[in-house]
Amino acid sequence: MADSALHLGLISRQDLVGQLTPGRPWSAALRRVIEECDPETESPLESLARSLFLRHGLQPATQRSIDTSIGLLRVDFVIGPLVIELDGKAYHTGVAAFSRDRRRDAALALCGYRVLRFTWEDITVRPEETVATVVAVLAQHR
Repeated sequence: MADSALHLGLISRQDLVGQLTPGRPWSAALRRVIEECDPETESPLESLARSLFLRHGLQPATQRSIDTSIGLLRVDFVIGPLVIELDGKAYHTGVAAFSRDRRRDAALALCGYRVLRFTWEDITVRPEETVATVVAVLAQHR
């Protein structure tokens, strides 16, 4: 919720900091939220994935633009040589979306990136498997 509120401009990081009250049981949790929140995150799925990656020591760069042969592409996350795209049904269903995603993947590959695509189920139902995949692909590039 903090990511979305920051992204939409409904609240500022300073507003969140102003809610910290020393000695309150929820202050430690709020402090973690403030440290981890990212206004660049554009969806609940991105927030969940980012939190999952951070908990496992990965440092994803959120919503990065990459100049490719087909133009400037904005991607969900970049971790080193890896682009991670999160495919929600609203934007990645149908023939046109399938074709567009493959074209993007090819353009990113030409720039030296490996693209991994994950779904809501990957992040919420199979989080350990998802992280293991990311870690294994990163290990191949070291």
